[in-house]
Amino acid sequence: SDDVTKIPELVREKAEKASFIAVCNKKAWEKCVELVGPNFSSKVLLHYHGMDPSILPVEENTAVEPHKFKIVSVGRLVEKKGFTYLIDAAKILKEEGISCGISIIGPGPLYKELTEKITALSLGDTVEVLGEGQGMPNNEVLQYMSEADAFVLPSIETS
Repeated sequence: SDDVTKIPELVREKAEKASFIAVCNKKAWEKCVELVGPNFSSKVLLHYHGMDPSILPVEENTAVEPHKFKIVSVGRLVEKKGFTYLIDAAKILKEEGISCGISIIGPGPLYKELTEKITALSLGDTVEVLGEGQGMPNNEVLQYMSEADAFVLPSIETS
């Protein structure tokens, strides 16, 4: 489904019939409240989604050898998630001699474009896009997240 800020289809009519409308970010919530008008604005609920990082097991790194700094990024493979910029950043890190491994996980239409960019920039030893563009089961995503040193989501605002 498209963002209410981009394609606001029949929002007021939907609000009339709905028990509630849940929106996951403040900008979209404000737009939705504006579109439904004062009679139905109380039906529009702001409900952030995500995950509780406290459910991830914390494993202390006891390796004797220095390890690659592991970065994980999870989201839909679409322009506004900014994964192309994370790949650009990986190139900079590699050129600076900083050893890291980046795992991008998610479903979406940019899978082929992102993997082609990784190949074109010779980052096959640094960046991987997991899930073949279809995503991965949550338990596998959580495993990657629990093994990561950092989580990065390079989202951007698109037109």
